[in-house]
Amino acid sequence: LIAGGIGITPIKAMAHALVARGAAFELHYAVRSRAQAPFLGELVDAFGERVKVHAKDEGQRLDVQALMLGLGETDHVYVCGPWRLIDAVSAAAREAAVSAARVHAEKFSTDRAKPGDREFVVHLVRSGKDLLVPKDRSILEVAEAQGVRVPASCRIGNCGTCATRVVAGTPAHRDDVLTDAQKSDQRLMCVCVSRADGDELTLEL
Repeated sequence: LIAGGIGITPIKAMAHALVARGAAFELHYAVRSRAQAPFLGELVDAFGERVKVHAKDEGQRLDVQALMLGLGETDHVYVCGPWRLIDAVSAAAREAAVSAARVHAEKFSTDRAKPGDREFVVHLVRSGKDLLVPKDRSILEVAEAQGVRVPASCRIGNCGTCATRVVAGTPAHRDDVLTDAQKSDQRLMCVCVSRADGDELTLEL
């Protein structure tokens, strides 16, 4: 089992099902950091040493090539996460001559891009930074790249952890967690997926 970020949600359910069946498995969990890994404590409690954490901030990147080369002849791979992870696993499986019938994938990503998306500027009040957000990156990604600490968990607009106060400007909401009233009020936005409906936004970050 291989999970990236919030892709752990369906993989976690699969792991519980495998335990109930008495089946052997390993769960490889690729995350930015242990602190930002959903369900990590629950996973370790439930599955113990079968959980292998690959935390980017600890320099423990997931080596998909080694995993594919180490598969047994009847082993299957189940992967859920961003498309980059799925592409990497699929490519490594092909190189290792692992049959496509043994590789099962489900995309679970933050990609909510729409035709016509464009770059915009975000002014961060507390941090005193002005950030240019390209059309293919989120406010959260750009802020983190500039060293701004933003509370975040799911990164796909489902949890509300990154909901941030809007000081000025109009957000284009793309999350699934804020209520219609909150979106109409325009005082909060989920910076992992939502963008600016215009050229600029000012946020309480």
